[in-house]
Amino acid sequence: MEHPTAETIQDLYAPSTVHPWAGKEARFTGIVVVMLFALATVGIVDGIRFYSEFKHNCNESPAKLGCQAFVENHPIAPRTIDVKLDYNQGSYSIQAGTFSSEQKANDLLASLQQWGVPARKVTVRDNKRRSLTQIQIGRFPDTKTARDAASQLKTRGVISEFAIGTFFRAN
Repeated sequence: MEHPTAETIQDLYAPSTVHPWAGKEARFTGIVVVMLFALATVGIVDGIRFYSEFKHNCNESPAKLGCQAFVENHPIAPRTIDVKLDYNQGSYSIQAGTFSSEQKANDLLASLQQWGVPARKVTVRDNKRRSLTQIQIGRFPDTKTARDAASQLKTRGVISEFAIGTFFRAN
């Protein structure tokens, strides 16, 4: 058996045809540059269009997911809901939510405050003595008045669910 020499190895791996771009490197480079420029232009134009739509949507509905960072520097005027929520007396309140997560409670509280709702955060304990954070709205003399006010808030989209419970002062 004969051992291959350097020349025979080179002949085995040498291309049998000339590369199609051989001698045309400048043209190839030019085409690549034009394609990259076109892609960048499309990306920039699309990004500007997306940003404009996002800005418009956030201005219409600042509470939408993702809009908080955009509207933080632009104060949002509280909305008016025209529902009497505090009678300064009574033992009942609207419970808008009870959470084991402090962050979720803070998110709901912030959302209600954007509506101009006088909500408060209180700490309660469940039957297993776990600490929970409850968001309460208003103070009402009876359960019917509290339920009527809560139904109006739900109809207006301010809250999605509620319960009527005992009034507690904010922590």
